[in-house]
Amino acid sequence: MLKKILIRTAVVIAGLLVVASIALFFWLRSSVSDYHGEQALPGLSADVTIMRDENGIAHIFAQTLDDAYAGLGFAHAQDRLWQLELMKRVSGGRLAEIIGEDGLEYDYLAHTLNLAEMGRITGERMNQETKAAIASYASGVNAYIDSHSGAWPLEFILLGIEPSHWTETDSLVMAGIGMFGMPNWEEELVNARLASLVGQDRLQEFLPAYPADAPVTHDPQDRSPETEITRKFPTMSSWPFRAGGFSSNTWAIHGSRTRTGKPILASDPHGGLSAPTDYYLARVVGPDFEVMGATWPGLPGFMLGTNGYIAWGLTDMMADVTDLFVEKFAGDNSYYTPDGKAPIITREAIIRVKGQEDRIIEVRETRHGPIISDFHEEAANVAEELARGNAKGANETFAIAYASDARTHGNLMTQAMVGLAKARNWDEFEAALSSYEFQHNFSFAAVDGSVGMISAARMPERKPAADGLQPAPGWDGKHDWLGILGTEAMPRTLNPAKGFIFNGNNKLEPEDYPYVLSHGYSPPYRAIRAGELLSGQNQHDMDSVQAMQLDVTSAAAQQILPLLLQVDTPAQRAGEAVSMLRGWDGRMSGENAEPLIYTAWIKALSHSIYADELGEMFDEVLDTRISFLTNVLRENSAWCDDTTTVDRENCAIQLSNSLETALSELEQHHGNDMSEWRWSDAHQAHFSNMIFSGIPLLSKFSEAYVGVGGNTRTLNNAKADFNQPDSFPVTFGSRYRQIIDLSDLANSRFIIAPGISGNIFSPYYKHLVDKWANGEYVRLTGSLEELKSVKTGEFVLYAK
Repeated sequence: MLKKILIRTAVVIAGLLVVASIALFFWLRSSVSDYHGEQALPGLSADVTIMRDENGIAHIFAQTLDDAYAGLGFAHAQDRLWQLELMKRVSGGRLAEIIGEDGLEYDYLAHTLNLAEMGRITGERMNQETKAAIASYASGVNAYIDSHSGAWPLEFILLGIEPSHWTETDSLVMAGIGMFGMPNWEEELVNARLASLVGQDRLQEFLPAYPADAPVTHDPQDRSPETEITRKFPTMSSWPFRAGGFSSNTWAIHGSRTRTGKPILASDPHGGLSAPTDYYLARVVGPDFEVMGATWPGLPGFMLGTNGYIAWGLTDMMADVTDLFVEKFAGDNSYYTPDGKAPIITREAIIRVKGQEDRIIEVRETRHGPIISDFHEEAANVAEELARGNAKGANETFAIAYASDARTHGNLMTQAMVGLAKARNWDEFEAALSSYEFQHNFSFAAVDGSVGMISAARMPERKPAADGLQPAPGWDGKHDWLGILGTEAMPRTLNPAKGFIFNGNNKLEPEDYPYVLSHGYSPPYRAIRAGELLSGQNQHDMDSVQAMQLDVTSAAAQQILPLLLQVDTPAQRAGEAVSMLRGWDGRMSGENAEPLIYTAWIKALSHSIYADELGEMFDEVLDTRISFLTNVLRENSAWCDDTTTVDRENCAIQLSNSLETALSELEQHHGNDMSEWRWSDAHQAHFSNMIFSGIPLLSKFSEAYVGVGGNTRTLNNAKADFNQPDSFPVTFGSRYRQIIDLSDLANSRFIIAPGISGNIFSPYYKHLVDKWANGEYVRLTGSLEELKSVKTGEFVLYAK
């Protein structure tokens, strides 16, 4: 009897758990936004309709652009509410308040750089048109928050918080968030550590400068790109944005070189693969405007896209807009300057930490900027290392200050975005970008047939002896800035004679340009390939441009492959691999084995060449350093010697040993039959979620994996992570693509990955990832009535 009672009790409990689980699921599912409905929104001049097409993409119909930005804010909140909250907290220095100590590093940086003050300065300088756009945008976000019913997205539930209202200040401060990662201040620290390991001369070999005969974007002579890089590298480069960072491709083809007689513009910004991504695909339509492309949740306007009159894309300039200075402190709360001692300026900031007492931090500032070595461990270690070699007095200490013009000048990038949406020709495009004070190259195409590019930035003008590659002494004035170069001083090109213009983060300035913009340009391989494809066809069309954007041929592999194939291959296994590579054209196709063999060999060769010299820093700097490896193999360099052994190894030995190592590792993970190996099996794009990726079960639903071709040096960018033992996962790539047809706006093509929504319970969370991986695109077109036949939602915001 007791046994039966226990069994019945267990069945009841199990049933209740099932019911509770189902109820919990449906409650959590209520966090997904209802794309159907209506809501009053005070401040609108007329009703706004948000139509969702078959892919869940928002098409916003409004009478004015300000009303459209209110609709955009509402759509952003529908799909990316947690992303908005996260960006607000990261830029505002309030992350630790909800996630605890793990957020302290971000909060320290936000308060040290004083992003709140930067936002205030930006607001003071901003024009009324942009302020109105931001206000409208914020009203749309808040209308959604106020009207939402059901559960909040799961991130809020797990962290025990609710979304707060979006303010205009949030948008102003958020514009400064790029100061965290895009400028190269962290690379200066890496360079300093590398120099202490190998010395300055060998560091210049390890980080070769941009080749003198490689493609230059703003080249007045319109020289064709060279496919073979032969000229000696003149000086050292920086390491472009550490292990990936930000890059991109963009090009514009003049109407004289297209089948329709109108330009075609393509752009695909690269960055970390995340779920959701930082971009949001949208379209706004009104009586006298139609803008479509990539928006950025938190801001009104379009980062990339078209308004029917012009189209624009972007790449990172790789410009060096910040510097680190080593400050020498005296023992009396002062520091040394060229004019003697000066007092250290201090301010306090309060950081709230979940589950702990508030942290009160003191931020110290010098004439160059705030001291980052007070909280940044790597900066503190570099300061200590520099102190050992520079200290002359017992009371002297050293620290590292962060210098940036944007801290005291603000950043009007949102004003530029709002202006681009209304620009109708080159002059208006140029005027809009006069406000863009960050660091991007903007490609341009217009219905009148013209194309061009503007490199837009505010950056320091340095003294001839100051290169900004490593933290520089701040006490003697020898590395102080001469002044600030505004956007008017940056290079630009309109209607080049060759009929197209492109940039793949390659060098911008021609030889006679008076300023140095960067030492950290990406190696020129993507630019070389772009130049080949653009010049190889007289009349381009949308299909040829799409094929170019999806191209996976590696000019880097083509360059180094002949040197690799000089390997001595007595073993049968190595001979088979070399035979396969001899017939390979450098295409990093996901279906083939050759890209996998090549990549594994490059990884093993890198270990053989520079792991001994770099020691504990090796894993940190391991990358596809084809320019460096090419130089080493051509010159049979001393880098090939293993400094940990008595014998002296040469490059021939390292080539042979590294090939055997690579093949052994591949056999272990992919079997003995090379013909069955596939690059895409080991090279899978991984879209991770900041909150859920480390949580069992939730990670399965929140992450997306898909095999892809390409690599970090192909136009279809998919950077392989070399630090995994059994695969080459992709965590960085072209997460947004656009191809704009200025002859027929409806024929333009777009794709974003992994999806539109940031809610893991939404059917639109990762619905586009397979299309993205397969090289497919979507269209953004249709009238209000046409979209009703395919709509997945219709939401009306009523004027009140």
